[in-house]
Amino acid sequence: MKQPDTLDLPPATADDRRADAAPSQTWRKHWPAPVSLVLAVVYWIYLNEQVTREESAKVAIEMVNRRSDLAQKALNIRTPGPEYVITKIRDDSDKELDPETTKVLFKFQGPGGYFKSIETQLTLIVDVEIEKAVGVVDRRETRFRFTLNDVKDAKGELTGFITEMKPDAITVYVQRARTETLGLDPAKVTIQHPDDGEWDTRIDKDSLVFTPTFAILNGPVGELEDIGDRADVFVMDIADKLLNAKSWRPERKAIPAQLRLKQTWIDRGIRLVNQPTASVLVAPRAVMFNNFKVAVTTDWIASNLDRNEFKVVESVEVDVKSYNDRLTQILSSPAKAKRWVQEWVKCTVFAREIDSGLDHSQKDFTTYLMPHFTVFDDRFKDGRDVFIIRRDQIKVTRKTP
Repeated sequence: MKQPDTLDLPPATADDRRADAAPSQTWRKHWPAPVSLVLAVVYWIYLNEQVTREESAKVAIEMVNRRSDLAQKALNIRTPGPEYVITKIRDDSDKELDPETTKVLFKFQGPGGYFKSIETQLTLIVDVEIEKAVGVVDRRETRFRFTLNDVKDAKGELTGFITEMKPDAITVYVQRARTETLGLDPAKVTIQHPDDGEWDTRIDKDSLVFTPTFAILNGPVGELEDIGDRADVFVMDIADKLLNAKSWRPERKAIPAQLRLKQTWIDRGIRLVNQPTASVLVAPRAVMFNNFKVAVTTDWIASNLDRNEFKVVESVEVDVKSYNDRLTQILSSPAKAKRWVQEWVKCTVFAREIDSGLDHSQKDFTTYLMPHFTVFDDRFKDGRDVFIIRRDQIKVTRKTP
């Protein structure tokens, strides 16, 4: 028997035909909605990417050279190399601009598609062209003035769309830099210590020891010429170490710390290349011993007073302030203290220090002299380990007949 080529199916009903047609009818009924959404997105992309619009951004100022990395969200003022440094920046009103706080405003106009990175990655550059600078001014400085036309985008995409810069023009002052070696000495160091206590007296600045004995500085030529003759170039901050010191044994404690440049020199473009350290001796807290009597020696040389007519008191009462544990032990014994003061402490006054304009013809003539104390005990340095403080004045009077 011959098999049929197809299955014998019952004829389709009306309901079947309506069901088959339903999806097609539903699509034809709702197709405008998704198409409209797609068209809207395409149109929005077109507007956002191609239609001209304006954007603005405020950026910081960064000073770089051709060998250093560029900063993002910044106007990079770029020198030819590290041998040049920017010493100051000013606008056309001659107002100095602080790179730490100044923001430069830029406005852009163009297709929106180019402005996607303005808020996060904008990197602008202006190259300082030494050969186009305005002459040489004082202190070997060269001035370079730039405007909007000198600014470019690092990627080259936005350069042609920059329409405005505020300030309208900026002038940078450039000096050639060099590296120099500066010898260290106590006069060039300011020691920072706590405000309380007798630290000015307890810190022996003359005892400063430096490692190494020199600082290597890099900066503008003119500024380096200044710094060599100046005092207080460096700062040694030992405040925290003094407050946290647990012991002052031995008698003077060596306190080490790194040296750093004073901010005024950093602001003038100088940087410290090496890292010198210093150590200074600090005395223990002072102990006061009272009521000692010291003989007074009078020097009458070159005086306008006749020593036969005038007299100076023979002794003066003093207090002794000790910053040395060994001396404190001596002075803690009344007998040893009296003997030490009599043997080692001398007081001298100079009659020539009396004002020559004073009328000393009167019988009741009286004036006073400033004592000069000297401690001759080599174990203790006057003004460091020990201070002599007078308790009364040294009187000069006319002798009675």
